[in-house]
Amino acid sequence: MKLRLVFPLGLTAALAACETPRTAQPPHATEVLVARPSTENDVQLLDVVASYRNLTNLELAPEGERLRRAYAQQRNEDSRLRLAAYYALVPLPHGDRAKALALFDVAPSPTNGLGRNHPLAQVLIPLLQDARRNEEALLATQQKLRDEFKRSDALQQSNDILQKKLDDIRALERKMLDREKTRRKP
Repeated sequence: MKLRLVFPLGLTAALAACETPRTAQPPHATEVLVARPSTENDVQLLDVVASYRNLTNLELAPEGERLRRAYAQQRNEDSRLRLAAYYALVPLPHGDRAKALALFDVAPSPTNGLGRNHPLAQVLIPLLQDARRNEEALLATQQKLRDEFKRSDALQQSNDILQKKLDDIRALERKMLDREKTRRKP
């Protein structure tokens, strides 16, 4: 009986004393980017983004083209965020919420900077996703409404046709009654 208790306890103690050899950790392919405090560049970005709301439609088109060219020439975090904010905040036809979401929701990398972890992206991505869901729901509702109008028009036309047939039958019935009255009189 004592042997049964001693053997498992001894085995547990022996295993606890053993140390498994540690292997070297593989180097990570990408470096981990950590959130950083706001910089002067972030403040400038917010100022530029705020100025988009004050531009007229005539001023928005050249500004959008300038931002697209800047992003095409130099793909960095600043130009990506400026273009994404432009797409997100300006009204249609210049704004494009899907393009904004695609530009904001990128993986962190040396060229993308913090990517989706940038504070501006973290604020705007959920708002853009909600806006997209709302737009999809609105489009679905509008389609249902158009379908209902078509159905209503079809029912109204059918109703008009049936009403005309009923009026024709009533008119025919009146004529038949009038003929019978004229036949009985003589």
